Formats: sequence, C-alpha cells, structure tokens
Amino acid sequence: MRYRQKMIHKKGFTLVEVLVSVVILGIGILGIINLQSRALMDNQDAYLRTQAILLAYDMSDRIRANAEIWEEDIDLSDFPDNFAPTYHFCSTYDPDADAAVTLASPPATPNCTGLELAAYDAYRWKRDVEGILPDGAVLLEQVSDPNTTVNNPNETIRLTIDWGRASQHITTGKTPTYYLDVRL
Repeated sequence: MRYRQKMIHKKGFTLVEVLVSVVILGIGILGIINLQSRALMDNQDAYLRTQAILLAYDMSDRIRANAEIWEEDIDLSDFPDNFAPTYHFCSTYDPDADAAVTLASPPATPNCTGLELAAYDAYRWKRDVEGILPDGAVLLEQVSDPNTTVNNPNETIRLTIDWGRASQHITTGKTPTYYLDVRL
C-alpha cells in the first residue's frame, strides 16, 4: 500500500521544470545559430583570401613572362592612377572591337609591344581584383629585396591586394591585405 501512495505523488513534470528546460534549450539553440553564422562568415573570408592569393600569383606569372620589360622600362610610381594601357586588346581572349570575330575562326593574335603588354596586364589585374573582391584595391611598387645584399629597387616588384571583410563581427578596423614579392 505504501508503494502505491509514493507513485501517486510522482506523476510527471511540473510546469516550472518544463519552462526551465525550454529556456535552457532555447539558449543552447541560439548559441549554435550564432556559431554557425560566424563559421559561414569566416568561410567567406577564407574564400576571399584564396581569391586574392590566386589573383596575386596570376599577376606574378604575367610579370615573370615579361620580366625584361618589368625590370627596366616600367615606372610604377604613378600606378594605378595613370597606368592605363594605350591598347586594351593585348590578349587573344580580348579581341579588338573592330575585328570581325566568328566562331569558325580563332581570335587574331594581337600586335602589342612588351611595354603595352605589361600595361595591359597591370590594367587587367586591377580590373579583376576590383571585380572579384569586395572593395578590392591593388598596388604595384618596386622594392628592394631584403634577402639580398644588393639594394636594387628594380629587381623586386611587390604586389599588394586589399579587400573588404565578409565577417562583420571582426571589429579591428583593419582590412585584409595580401603581399607577394616577385623577384625578377
């Protein structure tokens, strides 16, 4: 008989216990949602950094392919403000607007000098960075290589890419920057 009486008093949960468990569960779910949103923003930041690295290495390959011009003939003091190519079609993938391009014929090979090609490469790189990265900005400058004993400012070109962050929770005020030194 005593056993039956004890069971009668323990029928279920009280309303207070249910409310406390719902509040604890809600706090846990809010924490998971916050964690997931930060992970998505950090993933986007990592993607943008990867794009910046790919763009910098693309430009470094362009510089190395035309190294003799980049080493001697180019003054980067006014880049990017007054550094626009005089001929915008130095690539077979950007055919001249006046040329008739058909699907049956391959694009015509452009007739650019090395200096025109270097200006075109810098122009395309700047446009690509601005188009792919949010608030993308570039800087090309000739620097001395700190790893050599000869201080020749024409032997190394520093590529700098700045862009805006996807993560709004980072309040450092600094924009992400990627540097790549290209030794000629």
